[in-house]
Amino acid sequence: MLFVDPLTLAAGAGDRNALLTLESLRGLTVIGTRSILGISNISFGLPNRALLNRTFLAMALSCGLDAVIANPLDESLMSCVSAGNVLAARDPGARRYIAAFSGKERSEAVPTPRSAGSTGSVDLKEAILKGEPDTAMMAGRAFLAGGGHPMSLIQERVLPALEEVGRLYECGDFFLPQLLASSEAAQGVCRLAEESLLSEGNTLETRGTVVLATVEGDLHDLGKNVVAMVLKSRGYKVVDAGKDVPAESILETAIREKADVVGLSALMTTTVERMEEVISLGRARGIPCRFILGGAAVNADYAEKIGADGYAQDAIEAARLVDLLLAPGRGGE
Repeated sequence: MLFVDPLTLAAGAGDRNALLTLESLRGLTVIGTRSILGISNISFGLPNRALLNRTFLAMALSCGLDAVIANPLDESLMSCVSAGNVLAARDPGARRYIAAFSGKERSEAVPTPRSAGSTGSVDLKEAILKGEPDTAMMAGRAFLAGGGHPMSLIQERVLPALEEVGRLYECGDFFLPQLLASSEAAQGVCRLAEESLLSEGNTLETRGTVVLATVEGDLHDLGKNVVAMVLKSRGYKVVDAGKDVPAESILETAIREKADVVGLSALMTTTVERMEEVISLGRARGIPCRFILGGAAVNADYAEKIGADGYAQDAIEAARLVDLLLAPGRGGE
């Protein structure tokens, strides 16, 4: 494997030297050539060299730097490398970063699946916890091939695994990338169960229909998208109405989809009033669904004030709130 070193020009020897080095890195990236730099030369002849070194390293990583010649015992510099690898998409699922800075290796909280073709329910649970969709699918197929019913696959295998994912996330042993990976693995197994039922002439009954929307004037949707993935993995039909959605459109979607729950999200304090507008209009029109809130701009007190049926701080809490609202005797069948 060939690496090209364009040479780090000392910043103290010329005002544009650092920029020239970065331009060289960008050029190497464009032509598909791997790059390497001896990073410490950037600070030669200047005070507080460590600060300059790690700042320049961060800039170089953003320009496509592939490898660095540096002191591996410099913790602040290596921390910069770890963070840079996440931001440059070189650390899938931020696994190495999480292992380095969460204080716990993922393997401490989650056992490694014994094999992709194992048939035991524990293996399927482990695959979901590890966020390994291929392994989870193979374990799910083995379960069905052994005579297991598709609904049992979901209710007795997938949902308990997701409960454990929720516990790990809430206690700080799991982080967002792990939550998403586990939800993706679980969704794959749910689709497998649905395909099995359809092949037998049956259909997979959802646990309920949830419409999600970021209210009008707000363009933030990451939190909403995470909630959607978690709810889908738990067997709910999720209709994503999008972001910056007017109240009328949200309610029209709720009516058309016969929603059991409408989840409203807002990150900006200037848009929270739109939540109250949606709920007030929905109540006035007698739309028979529950309204729940989420997002950084709201809290439980505000949800109660405007007549919402609940508030969730994160995706796991949202899923549990929907479970509670749609439980038998609380609005569920």
